[in-house]
Amino acid sequence: MPAAHLAGAATAAPATAPESTTPARPGGRLAFVYLLNVVSSLAVVYLHVSLEVFDPQHAGQWPLALALQAGCIFAVPVFFMVSGMNLIGYRDRYSTATFVRKRVARVGVALVASSLVCYLLFALLPDYFWGAERIATTASPLDFLYRLLSNQINDVYWFLYAIIALYVLTPLISLAAHRRRVLEYIIACCLVVSVTLPLAKRLGVPPETLDNLLGWPLFSDVWLLYYLLGYYLAQYVLPNVRSKGLLGAGALVAYVASAIGMYELGLVTNGLPPIPPVPGASSHLVGLLPQAYDSYAASTTDPLCVVEAVSVFVLGASLEGWLQRHAGLTNKLLRTMSGAALGVYLFHIPLIYWISRAAERGIRGFGWLQRHMLVRGLVVYAVTMALVVAVRAVRTAIGRARR
Repeated sequence: MPAAHLAGAATAAPATAPESTTPARPGGRLAFVYLLNVVSSLAVVYLHVSLEVFDPQHAGQWPLALALQAGCIFAVPVFFMVSGMNLIGYRDRYSTATFVRKRVARVGVALVASSLVCYLLFALLPDYFWGAERIATTASPLDFLYRLLSNQINDVYWFLYAIIALYVLTPLISLAAHRRRVLEYIIACCLVVSVTLPLAKRLGVPPETLDNLLGWPLFSDVWLLYYLLGYYLAQYVLPNVRSKGLLGAGALVAYVASAIGMYELGLVTNGLPPIPPVPGASSHLVGLLPQAYDSYAASTTDPLCVVEAVSVFVLGASLEGWLQRHAGLTNKLLRTMSGAALGVYLFHIPLIYWISRAAERGIRGFGWLQRHMLVRGLVVYAVTMALVVAVRAVRTAIGRARR
């Protein structure tokens, strides 16, 4: 798993941490947010076990890796949408000082603590984690600080840096929370600059004719778009839809269509004919696979990704009534898994690295696991989830005992 894989994922096919807070509502909490956190955290893992897509010449199942990227790229946008839905209207619940204390401090602690854990693992046990030598050879307190500030410990933590930036903007954005037209104006600007502008460049429009005119830094952040969309949909669109069943069916169709569209576009942009994403399909691509992967098709700035993310968010919301009617063990399980979703995001990469190193060392069974990304994704997700849930249970038990 070359380092270029994670570097590419961090910029073109990212995957990130969930926002586990669920907004209160009359009669209970929004259960569909738990579902979105669980599904998106699983999608995050699959984005990172399919990074073979960034190395086409050495990927045994490249079409399958591309299909997973296209089908799971919604994960990060949905996390931002859930965060926006929960937090943009914070002024209705608590003060800005409380918001900063609750959100920025929490994410900052998570960033530092998880980075320290990963740094110590890689520095002290370099033989057990793929790529850990890059840290072990320079390990020191100053090196840790440098890598923390430059996101060079665990690349996927880029999300935490990005969400902190949005938290800093939220006190300003929240002033427009109840001004629909203002929100629509900001969303429109973000769509033009962060989605339409990259598309125009991909279609051949010379960048120099667009950058000066539309290169607006604030609106070029696609994460702001998703952050706003989550709140806008939950506040102004979804409450006005009468037929949730029809809404969910439409969202499911839109998800499938956008995922297939990104997959097919990914084949075309990489100079390949349509190929089914089945194991062994790459055997038919000898001499056809590109030297480097063009990731635009399955990236968060692709208009199809916007459709996919909105579809997943809306599909989850359409299930709210069903989830509320079937509360109990199912929702308890969802709450538990949702509460552990942030931990899964923070610590699944070390497990992926551990499996990769074990496969390199020829340990029985790990080579097979490394070759079968569908199974590997489930194993990584299940093991990380179990560990996080166990740690959370121990912490809860200790907290109760101290009382």
